[in-house]
Amino acid sequence: MKKKHFYSNLISIEQMHVEFGSLDLSKEERGHLLTLVHENLHLKILDTVFSHLTTNEKETFLSHLEDDDHDKTWEFLKEKIEDIEEKIVASAEELLKEFQHDIAKVKKRTS
Repeated sequence: MKKKHFYSNLISIEQMHVEFGSLDLSKEERGHLLTLVHENLHLKILDTVFSHLTTNEKETFLSHLEDDDHDKTWEFLKEKIEDIEEKIVASAEELLKEFQHDIAKVKKRTS
């Protein structure tokens, strides 16, 4: 089972499951692609957060992540970054739209 991230309650990749399910892929290929989506999404969200924090704040944020304390993580982020939830959602939606666009291109080529 995948580890829950502090932002898991904000982001759903269910549509990616549907998109990959509509492609002619093996179970392993779908699983690999979903892993890549999760990893890229995580990196995109971390980049969004880091771009709004000072070096010292980044260290504190990483400490909360390491402790896997979602409440402290959110408390800290909301204190340091205005509208952080909206920023994270917008960043994730942008990346997911890019993935969906790429999938649409693949479908067009294979049809």
